Amino acid sequence: MIKYEVGQVLFILAGASQGVVPVRICEEIKRKSLTETTIDYLVNFPGRDEPVNLKQAKKHIFVSELEAKKYMMNNAELAVDNLLKKAVSVANKTFDYSRNIAEPMPLPPQENITPDVIHSVKVNDEENTPAEIEVNGTEMLLEDGITARIHLPPEFQDLLGSG
Repeated sequence: MIKYEVGQVLFILAGASQGVVPVRICEEIKRKSLTETTIDYLVNFPGRDEPVNLKQAKKHIFVSELEAKKYMMNNAELAVDNLLKKAVSVANKTFDYSRNIAEPMPLPPQENITPDVIHSVKVNDEENTPAEIEVNGTEMLLEDGITARIHLPPEFQDLLGSG
């Protein structure tokens, strides 16, 4: 089991509709019996008075925003790769498509972005409902500084939010 400290802030990946939720460890409960020792952590959620046992979260828990970002970027890349594989498969069957072997497009110049700097993107300074996200897309700031708007069908939106 991972050891946390009282007062430590964690980041929970709560799904596509809720995004990433910060929580703070407010209590550590250690139970020792003849057969085992268990440790439970109670956490405070924003906007909630009563603490919740961290085991109830049953979601991906990260100790830093950088770890959460890496996990989400990897899942987003996998989702995009799967969408493209399906599109190529349909193109092969429907249009007798074969890949053009060409020079890859050059990437824009890299800005000086350090790994410990995490960028956040707001869309119109307000929360979007899942229906609005489906229509308007979700904006993501890529590592090279480019903002991308992605549109995923509902069956793939869970890949971004809950992994």
